[in-house]
Amino acid sequence: MYRAAPGRPDTQGLLPSLPRTGLPLRTRLPVLAGAPPAPGAGGAGCGFAPRCPGTDDLCRREEPALRAVDGRAVACHHPSGEAA
Repeated sequence: MYRAAPGRPDTQGLLPSLPRTGLPLRTRLPVLAGAPPAPGAGGAGCGFAPRCPGTDDLCRREEPALRAVDGRAVACHHPSGEAA
């Protein structure tokens, strides 16, 4: 189900990159900076932290747990720009 206001920063960054009808040919879609982590790379912290504009020390140190936020399941320390 599509949500107009995604909670995770990675989803917020990816939605504008979806192709849409009505765009002129050769329109460049926005991209997220950096590269996704390699499969199975593991490591401490959130896997999206290197590409997230809202990353802080907590994000780099601890993987976020899945929790309910506004009726959705979100694995992010700061969904929707929540302050730490």
